[in-house]
Amino acid sequence: DDEQSTYFLGHSRGSFASSNGDDFEARQKPILQEAPTYREVFSRQSNINLLTYTLLALHSVAFDQLLPVFMHHPPQHGRSSNPNVSLPFKFSGGFGIDSGRIGVIFTLYGVAGTMIQFLVFPPLARYYGVLNSLKVVTIIFPLVYIVTPFTALLPSPLAQQIVIFVIMLVKCSATIFAFPCTTILLTNSAVSLRILGTLNGVATSVSAIGRATGPALSGVMFETGSKKGWAILPWWVLAGFAVLGAIPVWWLVEMEGFGASESTDDGEDGYEEPEVPRAEEGETSKHVMMGSPESIPRDGVDDFTTENTELLSNNGLSKASSKSSGAAIGTPLKRISSPIGLKKSPGPEGNDLCNGLGHSRNGFGAGGTSYH
Repeated sequence: DDEQSTYFLGHSRGSFASSNGDDFEARQKPILQEAPTYREVFSRQSNINLLTYTLLALHSVAFDQLLPVFMHHPPQHGRSSNPNVSLPFKFSGGFGIDSGRIGVIFTLYGVAGTMIQFLVFPPLARYYGVLNSLKVVTIIFPLVYIVTPFTALLPSPLAQQIVIFVIMLVKCSATIFAFPCTTILLTNSAVSLRILGTLNGVATSVSAIGRATGPALSGVMFETGSKKGWAILPWWVLAGFAVLGAIPVWWLVEMEGFGASESTDDGEDGYEEPEVPRAEEGETSKHVMMGSPESIPRDGVDDFTTENTELLSNNGLSKASSKSSGAAIGTPLKRISSPIGLKKSPGPEGNDLCNGLGHSRNGFGAGGTSYH
């Protein structure tokens, strides 16, 4: 019995290695890809998105930096008798409130922003669409910046704080919609997955320029406006940048993205799933590799029956491994397309992507196709 089982094992392994060794080595060779070209990365839609994203970061971050300075700035008294004041445009001064009160206002501002992020943004963006939402909020930004300095003209500190908090909520809502929508449109403008990392890196770099330039510019404008008696100067400069950022949005197109044409449905790209019958009890089990309808040549192994399998199990082979292998034998393999360098996670949906070059139930695969 021992000699018989040894013969069967050795013969089956040798037959498998000789018939599939070359094919397996070919599948394991790394697939080299050419670096993306500038034309691929900087398409027309990608360039418009990058410009929109940069200007959005510039004026939005500058407003958030400038607002607490404006709220802490001393108010201007005696405007009616001051020759340097010419309402409604020429005036200076802020709220003159302490840092503790400013901290409370911004705390409430953060809590309200969190609720808007989770409760308001998802359903509205889903209903109206990403591009339509972005178009609306880009119109709101300049209006918010234009009216902000006039809150210093309100008669009482309480009225000033209530109105500025409402303005902050409107601006917060616009920001919560603007950044995710811009990011989604930028991602969908990528023509393929292999340039997505490059495109996101460029977007992060150019937005960093806007985030650094905005606060520096608004700070200089605020100082100049305070000295000259023009409190509206920094806010209206930001409104001008917001208008510039709203113009290219109307040339954006809500593209489907590089993954729109990829589907996990059967018969994709003319591929038809081979019919793999399940092994009936007492019949010979046929292993199918990589979804191929051809069985592995096994010569003498074709005589294996349930009785032979039990014989091998009694000579040291684990019945548990035999059962797990048997589960894979009778189950038809499903072809799932995935980008090179990624693979679908096993499961009924197969939607999660993770690192790897293809995947199969038996451990074999090549980049670009997975089997489960």
